[in-house]
Amino acid sequence: MRAIIFGRGFDLKDVEALREKVGGISLDPVVWIAGDPSRSLPPGAVPPNYPQLVAGVARNLLGGWVEAGADRDEVVLY
Repeated sequence: MRAIIFGRGFDLKDVEALREKVGGISLDPVVWIAGDPSRSLPPGAVPPNYPQLVAGVARNLLGGWVEAGADRDEVVLY
C-alpha cells in the first residue's frame, strides 16, 4: 500500500501534474490524497491543531481506500 498526501498548499493541477510524471513508478496502487478545490478553509485563523485534524481526515480516507480493496491508483479529495 502506498499513499501520497498533499497539504492544502498544493492545488489539484499540481497534484495531477506530479501524478502524470511519476504515477507509473510504483508497481503497487497508490492513493493520492489532496485538498478539494471546491472546499475552502474555514474563515479566520487556522486552529493550532489543524495538522492533527487533517492527519485524522487523511487516515480515514486511507482506511476507506484500503477497505475498498486498495487495488487502483486514484486521487481522493478532502
